[in-house]
Amino acid sequence: MKRRLFASLLFAGALAYACGPRSNTSSARVASPTTPALQTISLARHSDPARSVIKSANTSIIREAVKLDARLDVQVRTRTVQFTLEVKNVGRKHAELSFSNGQTYDFAVLDSTGTEVWRWGAGRMFTQGVRNKALSKGNAMHVEESWSPGNAMGRYTAVATLRSTNFPVEHRVEFTLPDAMNLATIR
Repeated sequence: MKRRLFASLLFAGALAYACGPRSNTSSARVASPTTPALQTISLARHSDPARSVIKSANTSIIREAVKLDARLDVQVRTRTVQFTLEVKNVGRKHAELSFSNGQTYDFAVLDSTGTEVWRWGAGRMFTQGVRNKALSKGNAMHVEESWSPGNAMGRYTAVATLRSTNFPVEHRVEFTLPDAMNLATIR
C-alpha cells in the first residue's frame, strides 16, 4: 500500500514539474546584434539600392526603464513587397514581452482609401497558449514577411504590429507600387 502511495506521489510530482512554467530565453527570433544572421539580413536589406525602394519608420517605447526601439522597413521589388519589423531592446533592463497567443506579430497592407487589401495573419491558425519572449539588453526580435501584389499599382500603407500585451507596437509606412512601365527601373 505504501509503495502505491509513494509511486502515485512521485508520478504527480514529476507531472507537475514537467508542466510547470519555463523561461523562453532561447527563441530563434531573438538574437544578439553580433549574430551573423542579423548582419546578413541587414546587409541584404541595403545591398543593392537600385533593385529596391526602401522606406522605413522608427519609434521608441519606454516603460519602467525598459526601452524598445522598433523599425519597419518596406522594400518594393519586381514581384513582391518585403516587410521587415525589428524590435530592439536599447534600454538598460531586460524586457519580457508577453503575448496572449502564438501570433507575436502581423503585417497588413491598406490601399489609399484605408481598406485592407492583405493581412499576413488572415486565415492562419495560432496556438492559444500565453507566451513570453525575453529580450536582454541589446538583443532584437527580427521578423520578415512578403506580399505578392500581382498587378496592383498605386499608393499603399504597410502596417506592422507587435502583438505584445505589455509592449504593443504598431508602425505605418506609406509606399508606392509603380505601374508596369516603371517596374523595369526597380529590377
